Amino acid sequence: MDERGGFGKVTRAYAWLAFAVCVGIAVCIALFAGLSGCSAARRLPGPDAGVVSAFTGGLVSRGEAVRVVFTESKDTGSPIPAGAFTLEPAAEGELSWENEWTLVFSPSVPFAASMSYRAVVNPALLGGTGRVFAFEFTTLPPFLAVRFDAVRFDGEGSAFISGCVEAERGVSLEDAVRVVRPVSGGLGNPEWRAENGLFFFSFAPVPQEKSGRRLEIGWDGGPVGSRERGSSTFVIPGREEGFEVLDIRQLERNTFEITFSSPLKRNQDLRGFITLTGGAGGSQAGGMGGMSSPAADGAIRFSREQNVARVFSGSGIAPGDVLSVRELEDARGRRLVRPVQYTASSRWELPAVRFAGSGNILPTSQGSSMVVEARNISGLIVEAFQIPGRNLVQFLQVNSISGTRELNRVGEPVWSRAFDFPWEEGHKNRWLRRGLDLSELARRFPGDMFHIRVTFRKRHVHYVCPNSHPDFSHLEFPGDELPPLGRSGEDGEPSYWDSYLPDKWDSDWYSYVDDPDHPAFYTFYGHNNKEVTAGRNVLVSDLGLIAKRAASGEWLVAASDLRTARPPQSVEFEFVNYQGRVLETVRASGNGMAMLRPQVSPSFIFARSEGSLAFLKLNEADAL
Repeated sequence: MDERGGFGKVTRAYAWLAFAVCVGIAVCIALFAGLSGCSAARRLPGPDAGVVSAFTGGLVSRGEAVRVVFTESKDTGSPIPAGAFTLEPAAEGELSWENEWTLVFSPSVPFAASMSYRAVVNPALLGGTGRVFAFEFTTLPPFLAVRFDAVRFDGEGSAFISGCVEAERGVSLEDAVRVVRPVSGGLGNPEWRAENGLFFFSFAPVPQEKSGRRLEIGWDGGPVGSRERGSSTFVIPGREEGFEVLDIRQLERNTFEITFSSPLKRNQDLRGFITLTGGAGGSQAGGMGGMSSPAADGAIRFSREQNVARVFSGSGIAPGDVLSVRELEDARGRRLVRPVQYTASSRWELPAVRFAGSGNILPTSQGSSMVVEARNISGLIVEAFQIPGRNLVQFLQVNSISGTRELNRVGEPVWSRAFDFPWEEGHKNRWLRRGLDLSELARRFPGDMFHIRVTFRKRHVHYVCPNSHPDFSHLEFPGDELPPLGRSGEDGEPSYWDSYLPDKWDSDWYSYVDDPDHPAFYTFYGHNNKEVTAGRNVLVSDLGLIAKRAASGEWLVAASDLRTARPPQSVEFEFVNYQGRVLETVRASGNGMAMLRPQVSPSFIFARSEGSLAFLKLNEADAL
């Protein structure tokens, strides 16, 4: 009995243990299944290049719409099914079609700041083919800038303080009004208005007292999700104090703004009382201070309003130039208490590159040379992306001549080269023109179009950062290869918004997007109007083409030689439908013109003459 009883106790103990083990296994299986499900969700493939040509990626502003551009047109008249597009984490917004190719999610409330989002798209629910895919993007920290205007005095004892708040898209006026608050001086809350995406504020008139006083106005970006905060102090002089200069600031590369303590005397000629001279390191070689610079030799203009004068230099303001103000009178006849001098900032402008002009046709009369303008750099990286002539119809189906949609479907990079050029101290902050010779490309690929991209890297930069910062030499900088215009391949993620974005990116990088010493400067193209990379389509051709359609359906086409403005000796016109089939071919008469009435309405017209190509994308507006 005791043994059986003891055995029975052991058996029950093992039974409880077995039950516990089974429960544990079941829990583990459930957890594993859940983790596997999450892992599977995270492992959704990226967009298929055959289904999607572009999508939003990288860093986006909190109010920016999320786009998916499909390679095939969709039925935009049908409701968009639930589950066709989802965001993780969820966000409030509206899903719509921008056009027959582009699905857009427009946030009704700004995305969370510095947050990574995952978009999941099911093409089958949108009437297409292809598997479910996912892509990610990260929102930028909230942008906020508070700017104050010059203090205005009306001559009747009142001062006026105003300014504006610039925030990212999606910020409401109700939130903006909570950003600016008076700190001291007895000011009330300002009045607000919204205009063109900016929020303007103005305080009630401040009476000038017998003695001067200071007012402090602070701002806090908390209501709009920003960490920016600070304050500004304004001096309101007393009624009995002398006439003096309160502030001088450089607004642009060619403008100074001078704020006086009371309105200027009317009809007072400012010439001779306000002068601009070259200082050491400025426009005069050898640092000969006090000698006139080109900006000072009759090339400056003035404007004034009450107590504020602006000085404009026609030739620009060089670092080290000196603005002098002396012996002016105010509206009460009081002479300036003391002369004032202000030296133009010698800070470095951010390095940048841009194309000169705006054309896309490059005649050989210009030597097949494109002109770019570069500032504070001594080298460039140039890439040529070829769009073969045989693919121009496919390109024009979704683009104008300057368009960049779906370039990965119609071309590929064929040439890349890095160039260095001399640097001199006098080049600082100046836009210098450089020529890109495309004659080699034109010879190798006659009749083709190119998308030319230019950029630079840290080794090309000449810049002294005004702020101290840590050593960034251990960080990975982008190489010479430019981000693809669109990736393709089995595992590729095609995107026109792709950019170099390291896996170790964090919100600290955003603090250095305007610092050329940090890789973030070369990463977030287009941020704060930086011009790190510039791109342009170009067709090297001497042929110009125009076309008009009469009400009868007859087309008049005319070609001319761009070098001479005369008709070319021999030119052939092709009328092509949307799918690329040649409908009609006709040769021009001696005057470079031809008339034709095709049986089917064309979508494109191509002209060819002596190795030159021209084309037009037609629409109803072309009719006579």
